[in-house]
Amino acid sequence: MSAILWIIGAGASKHLGMPLLTEFRSFFREIWWKFPENRVDIEIQSFVPCAIGIMDSYPDLNMEQLLLPTSPLTEANRNVLKQAIRRTFERRQLGRIAKLIHSPTPGIRYKFDAYARLLCCMDDGDAIVSFNYDNAFEYVVSCISGDFSLLNVSELSPKQLSALSNKGRKRWIPLDLHDSLRQRQIRYSPVTSFDGDLPTYGSGTKVIDLIKIHGSINWFASGDNRIHVGSPRSDSSIPLMAYPEPNKPETKVPPFSVVMDEAKTSLQKFNRIVIIGYSFPQSDSTGHPFVGQLAQIMKQKRVLAVDPYPGAGLREALKTADSRFIEKSFESAFNCQGFERSDLSESLSKFRKS
Repeated sequence: MSAILWIIGAGASKHLGMPLLTEFRSFFREIWWKFPENRVDIEIQSFVPCAIGIMDSYPDLNMEQLLLPTSPLTEANRNVLKQAIRRTFERRQLGRIAKLIHSPTPGIRYKFDAYARLLCCMDDGDAIVSFNYDNAFEYVVSCISGDFSLLNVSELSPKQLSALSNKGRKRWIPLDLHDSLRQRQIRYSPVTSFDGDLPTYGSGTKVIDLIKIHGSINWFASGDNRIHVGSPRSDSSIPLMAYPEPNKPETKVPPFSVVMDEAKTSLQKFNRIVIIGYSFPQSDSTGHPFVGQLAQIMKQKRVLAVDPYPGAGLREALKTADSRFIEKSFESAFNCQGFERSDLSESLSKFRKS
């Protein structure tokens, strides 16, 4: 059976409430107006209302366009947008987890059920290249193992963590997946980018490398251009994240550049690629250090893409590859009864064996 490189984009986080590039304006408004508990957060107070005002002043420009050095914004205003992005992503993820813990609604579990099912499709030697900042994969494995030491959960109370470990797994990780998930271990890669031992989640024998090319909400700067994983070491620490700027300047210097090099190396190692929730936007096609190489190398690979409405960018990138589309959203593709008989499960099985 052949190993797979899984490429995960923003479309795989959309059902968790994470915004696409064109949705930051409404995302900021939702965080500020719909959830009053966020308004007691000093950083939310400091950045989000200002970010809303900035974006309202330029209704025809999306976040990427506003962060361009040539945009009409001052550097100070661009920094306000970056701080608002960072803090709202943190709050949204922790808010979803808290809601998951306390909600009696069965449907809430399906927010993360799709990630549990996706991980069960992965095998020893597979690797993930993720464009996302969230910890969805890590939470799945942490809830099964009960070890939250590497997650940035400093805003969750001990009672909430206990509920997440003891009750959460029963609520949103189906029982039929528990044994399979315990066999899996997620390992951040490459080892040279992290301080201390290589951070891993779980202790299973099926090791899956996770390469997060844009950083993560639980990554913080350490000495010698390395990454500290877990809760921040001080109140002033901010997560290492590459913001939605066209040229991603953060990715060109260590430790991001080392992670990016690992992602590009993975393109050479794998002959089979599965793309989920990534549409090949025009802005990435020319300036992104990973995407240009991906678009070129896919011509030599077997590719399976999961996207409900494959756009021109994705179709153009895959038109010369040995490729196939599954036109479903991430959550509906993985989050279904009778998964073993689903179109996606059957496709993945054949994809590995062929």
